[in-house]
This record gives sequence, structure tokens and C-alpha cells, in this order.
Amino acid sequence: MSEVHMYENRQQSSSTLLVKLLFILLIGDRYLLASSEEGGKIIGGRKARKGEFPSTVCYDGNARCGGTLVTLDKVISAGHCFNIDGTLVDASQVIIIAGVVNLNDKSGSKQESVVKEYKIHEKFERRQLRFGGHYVLYDIALAILKNPFVPSDTVKPVSFPASDPAGMQKFVQKLRTSNEICFATGYGVVAMQGKDRVVSDDLKVAEVRLLPQIECRLLSEMADFEICGSAVRGNEQTAPGDSGSTFLCSGSFIGLTKGSKSFDLNGKQITLLIFTLVGPSMDYFGLTGSVQGGGGSSTLQLHPVIFLSLLITSIYVSWN
Repeated sequence: MSEVHMYENRQQSSSTLLVKLLFILLIGDRYLLASSEEGGKIIGGRKARKGEFPSTVCYDGNARCGGTLVTLDKVISAGHCFNIDGTLVDASQVIIIAGVVNLNDKSGSKQESVVKEYKIHEKFERRQLRFGGHYVLYDIALAILKNPFVPSDTVKPVSFPASDPAGMQKFVQKLRTSNEICFATGYGVVAMQGKDRVVSDDLKVAEVRLLPQIECRLLSEMADFEICGSAVRGNEQTAPGDSGSTFLCSGSFIGLTKGSKSFDLNGKQITLLIFTLVGPSMDYFGLTGSVQGGGGSSTLQLHPVIFLSLLITSIYVSWN
């Protein structure tokens, strides 16, 4: 057999192997995505690492909520954390905790500040739905602290992907087609003991992929103000107490946790995670987003199939 013919056979075998491997990966990924919704409804997520989300804070007061430092003395959170069942909370009774990922941390990095005043979005509304329950519209508020936090490795204002609403909108539109993993955070409920909720002292993190807006089933008037996604791991979801906490994509602040909703689709329960976008409210609250802040994890994450496909392709090229 000639050397040229042997080379052609080897090249053909390599091509066949590459195609088979890519096919297995794609089929495997489809299987994983399809099966990820199975299993128990555990309110899970991993624990955040210290300093991973230095702009994420805990709202401790009449309710348990989360928030995001937009400056050292201003926090964005959910409107319903300040308007509980129609009653406005007393600002002086709300303490914002920063600098830790465990509320019992005694290391000295923990900082606390009382809320001096707050402003809920003027269109905030708790609307009753025709088939029961309610839907909170424009669920966003800005709190101003009595004493600003001291910047440190674990306390930093968040980074915005753009400095104005138009830029934020473009960034979100690009995200919807990127298949990128985003991060939802919170100190919310982790379990139920009878009728009592058990909240977390640890900052928890869930990985989320955004979904096309048509799949979100949002109220039509909120389509430009909210976004939805699904957990990368099917047993993770946001919960009461996570409300208002930081939602990051590409290490930048795009919104805050609102809640989740579940429904049956062809006999299977689907859970969507809902987030309030911060971009549309920037002008209302007078925010000019800094694009050089320290919001949180900015690690670029490729989808596993894409990563492995690129790896196999590079090996194939090196062989030939």
C-alpha cells in the first residue's frame, strides 16, 4: 500500500471518528437537558465562595430578601420587600448586611448599615389574577443607606454591562441568543419544616440559562421589564427570601430575583425562574451604571458540548 493511500485512509478514519464523537456528544446533551427536569423539588444551589459576589447583600428586617450594591450607599432590591401586603416597612428597621457569604461569619469582613430611606417604583402594583393568586408589577426599589459601606475585597458596587437603558437592552437581547450561563443568588428558603420555612444563612447560587421571551408567559405589559430562565440543574430554583437578590450574566448586573412559577406541559411540571430587569428602571432611579465595578463571577463559561467539540476538533486538526 502506498504512503499516500495510507495517509488518505488515516484521514478518512479520523474524520469518521470525529463525526461519531460529535454525534454522541450532541445526543448525550439532548438527553441530559431532557432529563434535568426530573427528580425531587429540592430548593438547592451551591454555596457562594467568599468574595465571589461582593455586591450581593442581605436585607434583614420585616422579611428576608436580597439586594445589590449599586454604589456604596445605595441598594437595589425588590419592591415587595418594602411594601409587605400593602403596608410600607419602617426604613429604620431594615438592616443591610454586606461582605460575607455566611451571615454568622465572625471573620471581621461583615459590614452592616441601616436603611435611611427608600423609593419603590411608582408603578409598583400587586395585581389580583382572575384565576387566583396575584402578580407583582414593577417589583423594584432603591434603598439609601444611613452609613455607606467601606469598600473591600468582599464589598464592592456592582458592574453594569452598559451605562444607560438602551445599552442594557442591547446586552440582554444578545444574551438571549448566547446560551450563556447566568447566576441567580439569594439567602432564601432552603427547606420546609411543616408549614415553617427554613431560610439559609449561606448565600446560595443557582446557574440559569435564559429562555426566549415567548416561553416566559409573562404579563404582556411586563415583557420589557422581566426575563425568565430555567435552572441548568433541574433541582435548583429560586425561593421566598431570594427576592431582590443579584442576577448576573457575564459578571454584570442585569436584574434581580423575583420568583418562580410552575405549570404542567404535556404531563411534565415546568418551573420558570423570573427576574426583574434593572435596565428599564435606571432613569427612574437616577442610576448611571458603572461598567467597571466588582459585581461578581465573570468567568466565561462555554456550554460543555461546545467546549468538547472545540477540543476534539483541535485534536483532529493536530493529527492531520
